[in-house]
Amino acid sequence: MPGRTEVEQFHRIFKLCGSPLEDYWKIMRLPTSFRPPQHYKPRLQEAFKDFPESSIDLMTNLLNLNPSYCGTAASALQRLFFSSSPLACDLSDLPVIYREEDEPTRGNDQRRRKNMKKQSSRRNIKVQGRKNLVTPQTKEGTESVKTVFFLLLQ
Repeated sequence: MPGRTEVEQFHRIFKLCGSPLEDYWKIMRLPTSFRPPQHYKPRLQEAFKDFPESSIDLMTNLLNLNPSYCGTAASALQRLFFSSSPLACDLSDLPVIYREEDEPTRGNDQRRRKNMKKQSSRRNIKVQGRKNLVTPQTKEGTESVKTVFFLLLQ
């Protein structure tokens, strides 16, 4: 039931959920144009008369216009709606959802592997560079051990 404007959308919400109390307007500091012309009583039960009482209770809790009284996802899960029969499915059939910090993402794994490769290739370049400095000189036998160490430490 989308409204054509923000004000119309607010009025549609108020007609369904009821007009907010006066303290709501003080907290929200909205323009007076958002206030409904009359006081509306909640009509959720009328609008969803074929729905079970537990679903009306859940909607009433989650659609409360006052943020102080509006339900959270955690409180919603404690409502009768989620534990009364008939359940939509067996609880074991529900997907397991991980938080981002619990589940490593592919991007993070790939980034970590890429960084490890870069670090190891940098080490190899340094070692190869040192070998290149040392190898021709030691093969020829023209440098002493002290000179080789001196070159390695540079």
